[in-house]
Amino acid sequence: MFLFKPNKPEVEKKEEDSKINIDFEIITKMNQEFALSLDLNDTLKTALQVIITRINAQAANIFLINEKKKKFECIASLHQDYLDEYELDLTDGVMGRAVEQKKCIRVGNVKKDVREIAEFYF
Repeated sequence: MFLFKPNKPEVEKKEEDSKINIDFEIITKMNQEFALSLDLNDTLKTALQVIITRINAQAANIFLINEKKKKFECIASLHQDYLDEYELDLTDGVMGRAVEQKKCIRVGNVKKDVREIAEFYF
């Protein structure tokens, strides 16, 4: 006897397809920005704005790992300018946990996440 999963209702498929199309539009827009701008800071700010709009966030930051210092370094920030050039230990916050586990961690509300760092709050 074979058991098959029932097909998703057509409405759910259309909603899912719509979300995928929106994500592809965002990727396309970001690729265009990367191609148009010679200023990395402007490009990163534009990328952050696109991401903020897509996920309905209040702010966004890009951190890189500095292997020599063993620190996260903020290289771009939008709506949290006080974090520009901010550094924190590789073991701190959600990012530290993600590095430790070597995987992405999704946090619904960073203000309520106990792993987060107080300076990031608004």
